[in-house]
Amino acid sequence: MRIAIYERETLDNALVTSIIKSYFKENKMDLEIFTFTRVLDIFYEIQEGSWYDFILVSLKSDNQGHDDVKNLYRIRRLGYEGIIAMASNDYEFCQHSYSMSIDGYILKPYRIAHVEDLINRVLEKIKRDMFSLSFNGKGFYFRKKNILYVESQNTKCIIHRANSITHNLYKHLSEIAGILNDPNFLRSHRSFLVNMDYIDRVEQNFILKNGEEVFINRREKRYIVSLYNAYLESKPVVLSLDEKKPKKKKEEDKDKEE
Repeated sequence: MRIAIYERETLDNALVTSIIKSYFKENKMDLEIFTFTRVLDIFYEIQEGSWYDFILVSLKSDNQGHDDVKNLYRIRRLGYEGIIAMASNDYEFCQHSYSMSIDGYILKPYRIAHVEDLINRVLEKIKRDMFSLSFNGKGFYFRKKNILYVESQNTKCIIHRANSITHNLYKHLSEIAGILNDPNFLRSHRSFLVNMDYIDRVEQNFILKNGEEVFINRREKRYIVSLYNAYLESKPVVLSLDEKKPKKKKEEDKDKEE
């Protein structure tokens, strides 16, 4: 695993780095740690093609801390979908956690148990929610939920992500379906695997929310559409505020009018 750490305090940087190294050594797992003096430098590294499976950023409630938050937003806008966790002694930064898809938060000072618990959660999240790819001998992860569909072309498959980035992978479509192992994905055609959360409507084929079209096997269309409908029915329904309000009976309304 490749981990990037931004920690402004020298002693805290040494402490958290030591805890992480000890954890990976004890569990006999590969680890590369990269320390940075600016979040902006992490942004530049990712912009130039570097990859980190996990970024840990320590934040302070001062002008530099707010600049650091802005640079984290910039990292996400690059299309980086890896794990980001925050460390701080101020809860002020929790408000940014949802919009930046922050995966963990540690309240400082660092404690061994808290750091190890964060690593456990990161590893579990990678296993459950992330898809791994390998380029030039380096592996990286991105979120399964951000895959629109996978398309098979000759000897390769093209992974289409929600941020318009595509990846070529030299595996069979059935292998990728097995790796994803996610109920959100439906094999709609011998050449297509689609994330049903991005389907807008069913016409001759599936029309996605971004307007793209994913083929449906003609001979098995009724069965495939039935699987999609069953998936929709299995999803929890989120009521609007108006729907959650109890409807009054007509008789009660009449009584009030009288």
